[in-house]
Amino acid sequence: MQTEAFADWVMEAEGRWELIGGLPLRLMSEGREHRRVKTALVTALSNALPPSAPCQPEGNGSLILFPNTGNVVSPDDAIQCGDEQDGAVLANPVVVFEIAVTGIERDLGEKRVAYLTVPSIRHVVVVIPAQRQVIHFRKGEPEPRRLSEGPLDLDPPGITLNVADLWARL
Repeated sequence: MQTEAFADWVMEAEGRWELIGGLPLRLMSEGREHRRVKTALVTALSNALPPSAPCQPEGNGSLILFPNTGNVVSPDDAIQCGDEQDGAVLANPVVVFEIAVTGIERDLGEKRVAYLTVPSIRHVVVVIPAQRQVIHFRKGEPEPRRLSEGPLDLDPPGITLNVADLWARL
């Protein structure tokens, strides 16, 4: 399946899907821990980014195209800057969030590397609820930051999240 056809098809499909190697791949349903951390993340992003801000959280259903492979993935959340967007595919994502309950190796390995090939992405944040840990990869920095609490600075878009807030409902 081609990227454009997938982007149109996924808008009507049930559940979350990714396009990997030209084949649609349905993502596993989210467990309770994943949903609670995701809700906390959405709340934190909504509080940090006022409606008038040039960057906004995109949440469920947003897609990111990996330019080198044509693969299309669905992050747990993303921050998009600017108004340019073609359907569900984000044109200018600057931050992506993955909540790793299963598939931690993929989120920390191949997926993280692929995200950083997207020119606009500056931060990849992998949230690992079981370890109460956030791993923050910043484009251009050789080593990630590992946080269990304290501030997570994301610039751009110029916001700070309190990592401990992500665990508040676990």
